[in-house]
Amino acid sequence: MGFKKYEEGTKKEEEVLVEEETKKEEQKKEYINNLIEENTRISEEENKQEKTIDEEKVYKDVELARFNYNKILKKWKILGICSSCFGIALMVVAMVLFFAFKDNQAVTIVALVLCVLGIIAMGVVSVIKNKDLKKKALNYVNEYFVITNKFIYSDDKFSNVQYLADTQYSDEAFKNAHLYKGIHDTKSRNYVTLDYKDRSLVSCDISANVLVKGRTSPMFLGKLYCLERKHEEAKEILEKKEGEQTEATDIKKDVIIFQLKGGDLSRPIDDVEGLEKIDETNTYVLYSNNKKCKKIFNAKVLSTCMAFRIDKTLIDVVISITNEYITIGIDYADDFISIPVESETNVQTLRRTKKDLELVTEIFDFVNENSK
Repeated sequence: MGFKKYEEGTKKEEEVLVEEETKKEEQKKEYINNLIEENTRISEEENKQEKTIDEEKVYKDVELARFNYNKILKKWKILGICSSCFGIALMVVAMVLFFAFKDNQAVTIVALVLCVLGIIAMGVVSVIKNKDLKKKALNYVNEYFVITNKFIYSDDKFSNVQYLADTQYSDEAFKNAHLYKGIHDTKSRNYVTLDYKDRSLVSCDISANVLVKGRTSPMFLGKLYCLERKHEEAKEILEKKEGEQTEATDIKKDVIIFQLKGGDLSRPIDDVEGLEKIDETNTYVLYSNNKKCKKIFNAKVLSTCMAFRIDKTLIDVVISITNEYITIGIDYADDFISIPVESETNVQTLRRTKKDLELVTEIFDFVNENSK
């Protein structure tokens, strides 16, 4: 009897603990959601600000490129409709001739020829259209990134800015940041190399994916900035050419990883095996196996990280500090990093990117200073 009472008491204690943990998680979620709502309101007010001269220029340049691309889209849409109508008309004529003069062999042959010509005409136009649109779309994307990167990296502290259209961020480099485990592959675009305070900096728009039921699903989707910490490190490890496969290392040496938490869309950093949880609150978490973690990731770095505004646009912020690189990822909403085609250019996205980049460079500066 006594054992049974003890067993029942243990179950009740476990249930109470589960309820308490559930309540804590709900409170955390409510706190984050309230923070997101308040920050979104602030962001919306800031978005009402008038464009600066530089913002007006980049807006007009992008809109001109978008207008020219849309003209091509409309042209091919009209040509596509015309070719379809022409092809269908030929086939209708062919069918009429075939049934009206089915006993006439010559007319039957003509009907068949007209039918084949109609199909060929539509096929040829479709092939030419798809080939031309693919080329024009690539030209527009490249033009968009050239224009916007010139605006984003216009500050004098950046130099040797180069947009490399055919280069992607390597899977290996992302995995070696030790932010998320189980990364299957990465897809990136807008790969930019530049110099920041005599160090090589790389930025790109990237999707880091895991496999879920045989299909890829993004763990991270946003902008990535990676600054070298040692000049002798070869920056080529960051680059991946089209179709190239790269491998990562499982060795975690002097790693610091941090996440400024977000709402439901935020994916918690989880490549934490071998790392100690240094600190965690409702808004951030910090892991490391670096003995100098608190010196490197001090109050100044944390304060700068907290200055990022988590809202409906900025999902979360992740940071990795290794002996070789400082990697900062800003997870944005899908529409934030989309390229405008049908919709008008949103200058607020460029303004926000530039503002967040200021915080990124501040973190770079503090970490490098604290590492001396």
